[in-house]
Amino acid sequence: MAISADLLREESPALALRIVRKLRLSSAELGDRALRYALLPSHEASGIRRRVVGSYNIFYRVVGDRVEVLHVLHHARDHEQLLFPED
Repeated sequence: MAISADLLREESPALALRIVRKLRLSSAELGDRALRYALLPSHEASGIRRRVVGSYNIFYRVVGDRVEVLHVLHHARDHEQLLFPED
């Protein structure tokens, strides 16, 4: 079961804040090295890449000269259904 942001915030506001800060920083750093992370296996044509940050995945794609963050999900979440609902 994935831990929701609300539950995490209720249980440990300090931990929730640290996680959010780390995810924001990691997302911002993608601009410098967006192509460093691999395309999603079996979905290379989508252009979606994943950066793992602790227990979280940052899903993004490179669009021209910018990075578009699509979702940030706990690793226990089913990213396939969210990112590729038509499959």
